[in-house]
Amino acid sequence: PRATEVMDYTPAQDSATSVAFTDVDPALGSIAGTLVIGRAADESTISLYNVYFSIGSTKVSLIGEEPSLDAVTRPTCQGTSCDVISITSVAGGAWMMSRGSEGYGNDEQATITIQGPASLYFTFFSTEPGYDYLNVMGTIHSGTELPPRVDVPAGSHTIMWASDFSVTASGWTCVMEPSNAGTIDVELDSMPIPDGATHFLVLTAGADGQEMETGITFEITDFAPPSSVPTAVAFRDVDLGVGVIGGEILISRASDESGVASYT
Repeated sequence: PRATEVMDYTPAQDSATSVAFTDVDPALGSIAGTLVIGRAADESTISLYNVYFSIGSTKVSLIGEEPSLDAVTRPTCQGTSCDVISITSVAGGAWMMSRGSEGYGNDEQATITIQGPASLYFTFFSTEPGYDYLNVMGTIHSGTELPPRVDVPAGSHTIMWASDFSVTASGWTCVMEPSNAGTIDVELDSMPIPDGATHFLVLTAGADGQEMETGITFEITDFAPPSSVPTAVAFRDVDLGVGVIGGEILISRASDESGVASYT
């Protein structure tokens, strides 16, 4: 018998949500600027965003590749109440930490250790005002007002949960996601536009490099202002009013009007 290694075909399952670009290179046929890619809503199957010059959705040449976000390190919990605090993985390499929304008990104590860099935000918050609280990296939150989103610096930090001996409320839920979630900024140095290329094409790829069959495109607009200027301009005021002018402006055309659409 002969053995054959099984290779599981696992292309990315979600695409970028948007792509935008403004050319700042004044040379005709060349581009430069920042390509802004909207990250996929779920990056769990994505390792790379591959950027191509294309003709519509047909590849012409690869410009480069950008990695997906690294998953946030799983938070850990210590304390007598860790068994009632859920820590679950959610889309995009994020973690959800929750004491639920159906009510918590008296005398709960727990310390959750989190690792940055990351971004932390709350989706639900209800504790006994002034007595039951979350201490998020040194800032105490209590009551029903949703705490603001905070940036978690690099390194280890803590979220401390405590309830007192009487009166409770509903609970709380927060999510910690990778920093800079949302978009990828790709800096493109001056480069020629390949012959025939009309668009940028962004395709997502899985861990094995297999690309999703469909992607997202953005039409290239080549910023190429005219290199020639009018040879002369003249004006004679024929309005007799003080502070008011009127008359005809005479513009002598540029010696080379290539790329000139109008005189403004």
